[in-house]
Amino acid sequence: MKKSVLLIFVGLSLFSLSVSAGTPATAVWPCLSGGVNVVAATTSGQINALTELMTTASPASLVYGSAKSVGGVSVQSIKYNGVWPETTKNTIRYIRFATSPKSGSVLTVDTIAMTIGAVSSSAMKLAIYYSTDSTFASGGTQLGSDYSLSSSAMTRVQFTSLGIVLNPGQSIYVRVYPWDSATESSGKYIALLNVVIGGSTNPIPVSSSITWPCLADITSSVTTGTIMSGGSTTLNNLLNYGSQTYSGLSAKSVYTGVVWSAETAPAEGRYAQFAAAPKSGGTLVLDSVRMKLAAWATTDFRVAVYCSKDPAFTLSSGIKLGNDIVVTNGTFGKTTIPANATINSGEVLYLRLYPYHLTTSGDQWKLIGLDSIAVFGKVTGITADPPTIATTTVTYISTTFASTGGTIASDGGAAVTDRGIVYSTTNATPTITDTKISTGSGSGIFTTQLTGLAVGTTYYARAFATNSANTSYGSVFTFTTMTALTAPVLSTTAISTILAVTANSGGNVTDWGGAAVTNRGICWSTHTSPTIADATTTSGIGIGSYACSLFSLLPSTTYYVRSFATNSTDTGYGNEVSFTTQAIAPDVVKLVSIDGTGDYTTIQAAFDAVPDNYTGRWIINVNPGTYYQKCTLASTKSNVYLIGKDPATTIITYNAYSGQSNGAGGTWGTNNCFSVAIDASDFLAQNITFQNTIKNDGTTGTGNEQAVALRTKGDRQQYYNCRLLGYQDTYYTNSNGRIYMKKCYVEGSVDFIFGNGVMILDSCTTYVNREGGVVCAPNTDATSTFGYVFRNCTLSSLSAGIIGFDNKAMVSFYLGRPWQNNPKAVYITCVEPATLNAGGWLSMTAGLNPYFAEYKCTGTGSGYASRSTNADYTGRQLTDVEIANYTTGNIFAKTTSPSYSYNWMPSVYVAPVSGTTTANQNMYSSNDFCRLDQNSPNPVTSSTVISYFLAKDCKVNLDLVNVAGAKVLTLVDAFASSGNYKVNLNTRGLSQGVYFYTLRADNFIQTKKMVVK
Repeated sequence: MKKSVLLIFVGLSLFSLSVSAGTPATAVWPCLSGGVNVVAATTSGQINALTELMTTASPASLVYGSAKSVGGVSVQSIKYNGVWPETTKNTIRYIRFATSPKSGSVLTVDTIAMTIGAVSSSAMKLAIYYSTDSTFASGGTQLGSDYSLSSSAMTRVQFTSLGIVLNPGQSIYVRVYPWDSATESSGKYIALLNVVIGGSTNPIPVSSSITWPCLADITSSVTTGTIMSGGSTTLNNLLNYGSQTYSGLSAKSVYTGVVWSAETAPAEGRYAQFAAAPKSGGTLVLDSVRMKLAAWATTDFRVAVYCSKDPAFTLSSGIKLGNDIVVTNGTFGKTTIPANATINSGEVLYLRLYPYHLTTSGDQWKLIGLDSIAVFGKVTGITADPPTIATTTVTYISTTFASTGGTIASDGGAAVTDRGIVYSTTNATPTITDTKISTGSGSGIFTTQLTGLAVGTTYYARAFATNSANTSYGSVFTFTTMTALTAPVLSTTAISTILAVTANSGGNVTDWGGAAVTNRGICWSTHTSPTIADATTTSGIGIGSYACSLFSLLPSTTYYVRSFATNSTDTGYGNEVSFTTQAIAPDVVKLVSIDGTGDYTTIQAAFDAVPDNYTGRWIINVNPGTYYQKCTLASTKSNVYLIGKDPATTIITYNAYSGQSNGAGGTWGTNNCFSVAIDASDFLAQNITFQNTIKNDGTTGTGNEQAVALRTKGDRQQYYNCRLLGYQDTYYTNSNGRIYMKKCYVEGSVDFIFGNGVMILDSCTTYVNREGGVVCAPNTDATSTFGYVFRNCTLSSLSAGIIGFDNKAMVSFYLGRPWQNNPKAVYITCVEPATLNAGGWLSMTAGLNPYFAEYKCTGTGSGYASRSTNADYTGRQLTDVEIANYTTGNIFAKTTSPSYSYNWMPSVYVAPVSGTTTANQNMYSSNDFCRLDQNSPNPVTSSTVISYFLAKDCKVNLDLVNVAGAKVLTLVDAFASSGNYKVNLNTRGLSQGVYFYTLRADNFIQTKKMVVK
C-alpha cells in the first residue's frame, strides 16, 4: 500500500500552481474516463492547448479503453494494442499534450503535473519528457525518473519552477511513454487523470492592423494581430453608389445624390466613418492610417481625414490627420498619414473621411472610389477573445421543464462574468435579449433547468458565456415539451452468468416519461409478463443503463424477466427475456497433500482444476503441511471451500514483497506481492494459515517492505478459525466485497488490515508485533454505509518494553489511520490492552474525514472518554441508538452498497460425506442448515400452520404460489435469528386447489405442497 499522500483535483480553480510574475495561464486535460470525448483541454488565460494525442499507427498503436477505476477513482485508460513486455520506453509509442502562448504573449511554463496509475498490471511503467520540438529529434528532457505505476491507487506527480519560456509561435510538447516490463496481455492499461501544463504570460507589443477592402461592400474588414472592428461602417450624407472601375480596378464608390456645391473645406456631417479598437484588455498605439482614393469624372475632389474617440465628434473637436488629400481622376492614389494616438481597452478609434468638391459639379454623378482603408499600430497588454462554449444536449424534457447546460472550454483570456442558457419559441437563434437563465460565472461545465415552459411547445435553446470581449453562444438545440406525462421507456439487458440460483441482467432507461425515475430494476417470475408484484431487485434511480442480479432462484427452472422503471405517473417495463437456471451440481471433494497422497500436491493446482462457475460446492481439503507457493483463485471459480485440519499445521506461505523482482523483468507491487489471492466470490476457508514471511525491517534494501499474506477481491467470502501472519500490509481487502471472519487471528506490524470493502471480524484476535504499529488502514468506498467492523475481538500486542523484530521496545500501537476515499472502522465491545495508545487513532492522509468509532470496549486500554482530537482522525463513541444498526444482516444487506445485488448472510459450513465426489449433497437442500415442515392440517379448510427451522441468522422468504407458478402471497420477507418459527395462514380467501409454499433462507431452498378445500 502506497503511503504517499494522493491529491486528486477536478477543475482549474483547485490547482495550486507555481507561476512566475505575470498573468496565470493554465491548460488542463481532465482525462476523467475512457473515450476520445474527454481529451480536449480546458484553458484559462492567454494559452492555447491542443487535444490529447496518442500514437495509433502500428506497431506503436495505443487505444482508449472503457472507463476504469483505480483506487475508487474513475480514470482515463489507454492500452497498447499488442502484447507487452518492454524493458524500457519505446519512443515511437506515446501520449502527447501540447500548449503555446496566444498571440501577443510570452508564456513561461512553470508547472507540469499529472495523476498516474495502472489498471490490471503490476509491472506498468511510465516516463515523462518535454520538448519545444514536436518531433523530439534530440530526445527531449525527462521530468523525474521512470515511474512504477500502482493498480491500487493513483499517484500525483508535479514538477514546478521549470522556467520554460515560449515566444509567440512556439509550443511545448509533453510526451508520456508507457511500457510494461512483464509479459502481459493487451488488457493492461495506463491510467491518467488531470494532466496540467501551467505558468504565466506576459504581453509583448503586437503589430496590428485593420483594413476595409471596400470591394463588395464597405463594412467588411480584415484584421491582423489583436485589433478588431469598433462597430459598423457609417455613411453620413453620402450614398453607396456601388462598384465602379478605375483603371481596371473595381472598387466601392460613394456620392451625394445631389449636385456637388463648390466648397473650399469639408462640410460638417458629410463623411464615411470607419471604427477600430484593441481587443479587450489591450491598448492600441496608433502609428498611421492608409487609404487609396480615386475620383470619377472630376479633378476637383479633396478629402480631409479626421479621427476621435468620441462617436459624436465634430470637425472642431476631432483631430485632423495630415493635409487634405487631392483625389486623382480615374485612378487610385495611395496615401499614408502618420498618426499618434492611444486607444485603451474599451475605447474605440473613429476614423472619418470628409469629401468635398472645389467647384459646382453640374450633376450628381461625381464619385469617389474607396479602396483599402486601413489603420496601423501596436497593441500591448493581455487581450481577450470571446469565450469558447458548447451547448449540452437537452435532456429530461417534461411538460413544463427541461434540463440542459454548457461547457466553457476557454474563457478567451478574460474572466467569464456571466453564463447560462437563452431560449425562445420564435427566435431560432436566441440571444441574451430573449429569455435568459444565468448560472453564475467562470469556465467549466454548468447545468440548469428551464422551468415554466408551455406544454407541447417547440423551443430553441443554446448556451451563452460573456466576458469583457463579447458574448459567445453554443449550438442551438430544438426540443418540444411533452403534452402529457407517461411511464418511463426502457429495455431489458440480456441474461448472463446463469447459475443454479442466481443470474445477471439489468436495463437501460432511455426516456424518463417526463417525471423523475424514482425506482428501477428487474422483475422476474416463472410465468410470462412479470411485474413488480413478482420477485424484484432494484438498482438506483434516473435514466441510463444499470445492472442487477436475480437471486434465490430455483435450479433447473425457466424464468421470465423484464426491466422496470417507475416515475410518479406509472411503471414502465422493458422487453421480456427468458432463461433456464442450471441444475445444482453435486459436491466435489478434492484433497491436497504435500506428500503426494492426495489429488494434488499444490494449492494452485487444486485451484486451477476448479471449473468456472461451478454450481455446487467445490471442496478442497488440505492435509497438514507448509505449502510454500504463491497462488491465486481466479474470479470465475466460485463456491470453493478450502478446508484444513488445524491452522497451526496447515500453512500456505511465501515471501514476496513490493519492489521485489517478479522474475519477468519487472517488480511486484502492493497489489501482487501476496502469498494467496482469492479473487472469486462465495469462498470459504477454514483452519488455514495464510502467511508472508517478509519483515518490514529494511533487510531487503527497499525500506518498509509491503508484503501481503492474503489479498481478497470477490464478494461473500468467509474465513473461520484461520490465521493471517505477516508484518506490513498482512491482509489486503482489494474490492468492495463483503467478508466475514470468525475466530480468526491476524498479525502484523503496520496497516496490516487495509483496503476497501465491508468486513466483519467476529470474535477475532489481532496482534501487533512492532512498536508504533497500526491495526487497520481503511480505504472505504464513498458509497458504502459500513467499512471494517471489529466485533467482540481481542486486540493484543507485544508487551510493553519487549523488543520487537525491528529492535525497538514496544510502547504503544494504534487502532487505525485513514488511507483513501471515505475510511470507516469501528470497534464494538472489543478487549483493548494497556499498550493501545490513548489517542487511539493516527493520521496518514489528511482531509478524508474518516468515520472512526468504538462502542463499550473493555480492557486496560479502553475507557477513554474521547480519543484524538485531530480533525483528520478523530475517534468517537457510538451511542446505543447507533449500535443498533450494526447487526450482521444490516452490515451485509444489499443497501450497504450500490454494488451489492442482494442481501447476504454468512453460512454455516457442513462437511460432506468423505470421498472424492459426493452426489446428492449440496448446500441448497441440506437439512443440517434449515428445515421446512409440512403444513398442518393438510388439506386445509380454513387455516393451517407452516413451521420451519433456521440454523443461523439469515434473510428469509416464504412465498405461496399456485399451480401455474404465480405468486399468491408473501408470508415472510425479513431477516431472522436462528430458531424455530410458525406461520398461521388463513386460507378462506383462497380458491380451492393445489398450492406450493417455498422457503428461501440464504442458500437453502425447499418447497412443500398444500391442498386447499
